[in-house]
Amino acid sequence: VFGRIRSRRPVPAVPKAAKAPTPRLWTDITYSRNLLRHPIDSYYDLKHGHRGSVLSATILLGLLFIVYMGDRLLNSFLFRELAPESAPVFTYILLFVGGVILWVIGNYMISAINDGEGSLSNVYIMTAYALTPYLLITPVKILLSYGLSLNEGFLIQILSILGIAWSAVNLFVGVMEMHAYTFRETIKNILLTLFFILIAVIVIAMMTMIWSKVAAFFEQIWG
Repeated sequence: VFGRIRSRRPVPAVPKAAKAPTPRLWTDITYSRNLLRHPIDSYYDLKHGHRGSVLSATILLGLLFIVYMGDRLLNSFLFRELAPESAPVFTYILLFVGGVILWVIGNYMISAINDGEGSLSNVYIMTAYALTPYLLITPVKILLSYGLSLNEGFLIQILSILGIAWSAVNLFVGVMEMHAYTFRETIKNILLTLFFILIAVIVIAMMTMIWSKVAAFFEQIWG
């Protein structure tokens, strides 16, 4: 009997189930929070593909669009510029979508001319992640607008300025890191990009006016 007891082997421990890895897409999206604390390191990871992707950037821009429209339409009536039913919704959509497209294309073209290292996808991803402060702060501002009075409205203004200013600083640092520019080269790149956007808007407006006149002319001819 004792021999049988001694001959028994210990029961092997059952291995614990391995923890499922976090999906890469979710990790890329939530990585935007890291940019708030370590922007330079974060842009390095985004530039070299360690973090972020075109898909995650597109999702962030989609969320940003929702927040932007909420900022235009969903604030309390005390802090709202226009009533939702009279707001130019199409203009808001055009400003957001057109602004992002013109910025990304313009910044890439200017950087390509001035020896910038960033690719088109780099600029697109950087832009989406750089606007994280606005994405996170604006919903807080919208909620607070329903609990504050006009005398406390300065808090709404502070949050609005903070979200925009912080995003602008992130965008500046992002351009500098993505294209490996100096401080002065970054200023030059951004100013030229803004000039490109201005010219593009003027050209598009002129083409739209010409097209509308041509269409009206043919409409009169054909009756």
